Amino acid sequence: MRCQRGFGTALVAAILMLLAYAPLASSQDVSDNAAPPVAPGASEAVILTDAQLQSLVAPIALYPDPLIAQILPASTYPVQIALAARWLQSNPNPTEALIDAQDMEPCIEAMLHYPTVLAMMNDQLDWTQSLGVAFLNQQSDVMNAIQELRQQAMSAGTLQNAPQQQVVMDGDEIEILPVDPNLVYVPEYDPQTVYVGDGRSGLYLTFGQGYPEGVWLDNDVDWRNRWVAGGDGWHHGWSKPVGAPRVTKPWARDQRQVLPVRAPPRIQEGGRDVRPGYENPKAQAPAPAFQGYQNRNDAQRAADRGRQSRPAPPVRPAPPARPAAPARPAAPARPAPVARPAPQAKPAPRAAPVQAFHAGGDGKTVAAQSARGNASKGASGGAGGGGGAGGGKGGGGGRK
Repeated sequence: MRCQRGFGTALVAAILMLLAYAPLASSQDVSDNAAPPVAPGASEAVILTDAQLQSLVAPIALYPDPLIAQILPASTYPVQIALAARWLQSNPNPTEALIDAQDMEPCIEAMLHYPTVLAMMNDQLDWTQSLGVAFLNQQSDVMNAIQELRQQAMSAGTLQNAPQQQVVMDGDEIEILPVDPNLVYVPEYDPQTVYVGDGRSGLYLTFGQGYPEGVWLDNDVDWRNRWVAGGDGWHHGWSKPVGAPRVTKPWARDQRQVLPVRAPPRIQEGGRDVRPGYENPKAQAPAPAFQGYQNRNDAQRAADRGRQSRPAPPVRPAPPARPAAPARPAAPARPAPVARPAPQAKPAPRAAPVQAFHAGGDGKTVAAQSARGNASKGASGGAGGGGGAGGGKGGGGGRK
């Protein structure tokens, strides 16, 4: 019985040891097969459209390829961009040994040799972060956007050979390379006009001070594979190896460094008008546009086309008919007015009495006529008086 009890105790101890060992072995297998840890600050990718990418890379699309190969990787280190710009302000014109002594990424150290480019990336840090996020998430799309803009500038006649740069066609790809084997010139141009042209005959690209080239430009642009190749990049004098094509590998970012902020970009798609004859020959439709790259006449034409293309507004139903108002009762008829009698005609004026006697002539004749009248009145008076019976005194004749 004691032996059985001892055996049982030993078996329980062995099982406990196995159970204790199992999690260790399991955790070791998981750690060996697990993916590398994600760098702090990483979040979901923000995918941009072709139009947004063109707006994003427009300020640098016409830079020479050696600078493009350094700017794109450097944009993924926005914190170091800010620190490098601050350090360069405190240490203007640093020596190569002093630059190498800094604890910075190689692409950031390369930017210290081109202070105007570094200042631009630091002054527009939001744009730099957006460019870095797009390059990490959509490297081939970013390279496509640069080539599309170069095609548009070449079609517009604004991208040409100059004493500072040469435009080289490698199949369908456009390369922009320095002419001087010892100097790199940073072009200055207005993105609002350089990709479409505005009819001017002057130069659209100008160049300032030339900066030296050196071994710090160790990245290359592999347009055919649409990536930035790291390690075995540009050589002294910009001479590429002749013979069998090199096998390049994509540039690898240092995952120990903090990633740029992956916030929604502040880039809007716009309505740029592509002038006739300046269309991209490779595109089936007019190239996508970006906001603001148009003049007033082009904006008016774009607005007119936008109004024509808008769908017709839906027909609104007719409002219901209002009920007819009740008819008002007719007013009582007024009695006809009593006809007034016609006014009587006024009697004709009486005729003037006919004068029985009208005096005329001279005084003597009038006196004679008066005498005769008086005589005749006397005769008639006497006859009348004598004829009356007892009628008083008869007329005694005329006056003597």
